[in-house]
Amino acid sequence: MPQGLHNIVDSARMKNKLQEAIDDLENKYQPDYIILIYGLCSGGFEGLKTMQATLVVSKVHDCIPLLTGDLSKKELKITKAPII
Repeated sequence: MPQGLHNIVDSARMKNKLQEAIDDLENKYQPDYIILIYGLCSGGFEGLKTMQATLVVSKVHDCIPLLTGDLSKKELKITKAPII
């Protein structure tokens, strides 16, 4: 996904882009897991669905510390449950 997706203020537009990517991945590769590394600040995860893969998302406020590894164990919480 392009880094500029992070700058989209409209979370519905971001969600649509992410859903398109998820659908494309599932159709082409049938993965067991799809891992999204985004922070929760945009709200772009809400309502995303997979057909069969387990969607793994980070529960952190911002994606930058997640990508740089600058998180304490208390701050990093990972879920493998579908987001509804």
